Amino acid sequence: MLNLPRLSIVDTKNLITHEKEDFQRTPPLIKSLEKSGYLKNPPIVTLFPGSTTRYFVLDGANRVTAFRQMGFPYIIAQVVESDDPGLKLEPWKHIYWGLDPNDILKNIKAIGDINIEIKSNCSISPKGISESPLVRIKPDEKTDFLIDIDSRDIRKRTEVLNEIVLRYQKSAKIDRTTISDYNALHNDFPQMSGIVYFPRYRIDQVLHLVDNGYLLPPGITRFTISPRILHINYPLRYLEGSLTKKEAEKMFRRWLEKLLEQKRIRYYEESTFLFND
Repeated sequence: MLNLPRLSIVDTKNLITHEKEDFQRTPPLIKSLEKSGYLKNPPIVTLFPGSTTRYFVLDGANRVTAFRQMGFPYIIAQVVESDDPGLKLEPWKHIYWGLDPNDILKNIKAIGDINIEIKSNCSISPKGISESPLVRIKPDEKTDFLIDIDSRDIRKRTEVLNEIVLRYQKSAKIDRTTISDYNALHNDFPQMSGIVYFPRYRIDQVLHLVDNGYLLPPGITRFTISPRILHINYPLRYLEGSLTKKEAEKMFRRWLEKLLEQKRIRYYEESTFLFND
């Protein structure tokens, strides 16, 4: 018998995202969901401290936003503990294209009270949100723009970080990556205008910020959990408002039991690459 991670039917109204909406990703995701008719990968959530109904979305904010905009009252989520040893938080990097380096600096300077330092052959590794520059932008192999503010207050720094990302998000095409090396990325994305590196947040810092009404920029935090449930391919029609919460939960349990009986759930202990699974 498989010892499955916890999967639950969760009310979308009780899910609290930690980042602002990514307007470049949500519309195509809605189209993809409508075309397929299935939820492929459940978001990762954890209960807010002291709550039994409010969930903090660790991964899958765009899926949650898409479900809300599509009018779905429920979603299936993988529920984890905030102190789970398999839960990790790392920063994403942004690759951007379609925006000149001088324009991105001009847009960021317009925020005000911004410190910009231009360095050559910089080798700074990301540290905590209060220790690192707010962002490091690399427009070419040898140049780095280090952008920061004087305040060390995490709330103020998060607010300004949102402004910085918004300044280039409006004008540039963005993708996310875990790769740090400029040359490796340039080989894969020869059209790219540069790379944006972000500082690290701790999980408790993100929880504290969200609980106090502060959101992070979209796509800068990368939560991972091991083991992770993927490719559930659950029919969206079972998550519609025509069912009560109890009916939706009963439907999901029946569906899950059938998969287990048919031995259609597999666990890969080793690191795995899946092609067209």
